[in-house]
Amino acid sequence: MAGRAFLFVSFLIVGLLLPPVLPAQTTRAGSDSTQIAVPQSQSSQKISDSFWGADKAQHFMGSLMSTVLVHQILHRSCKRDFRSSRNIAIGFSFSLGILKEIRDSRQPGNHFSWKDLLADVAGIAAGVVLLSQP
Repeated sequence: MAGRAFLFVSFLIVGLLLPPVLPAQTTRAGSDSTQIAVPQSQSSQKISDSFWGADKAQHFMGSLMSTVLVHQILHRSCKRDFRSSRNIAIGFSFSLGILKEIRDSRQPGNHFSWKDLLADVAGIAAGVVLLSQP
């Protein structure tokens, strides 16, 4: 059980850290003899970031599930005490959220979203409340 859970968490981390596989879009400027690659302007794009979008629900649920999953792995499989398992799970889930936003900020047409981080924190808090139930 612990081996499968470790493998799942490892794949989750690697998937978040991999660079995007799509190349940056470029347009060609100049004549045929002197073509220069010019990146497309991102300033003209308006990025929508609603508090109530599906993206926020995914952040909430992902953080809730990672908090509970990491806590259960540490507490039950690794025999760590409840409090340290909870604290490590909180730090792990928040770190995943930060890494995801950093990765988003480096993708063309995307940005670092504080609203996504708030959804992550809400999911972590819900996970902690869920873990605290008898």
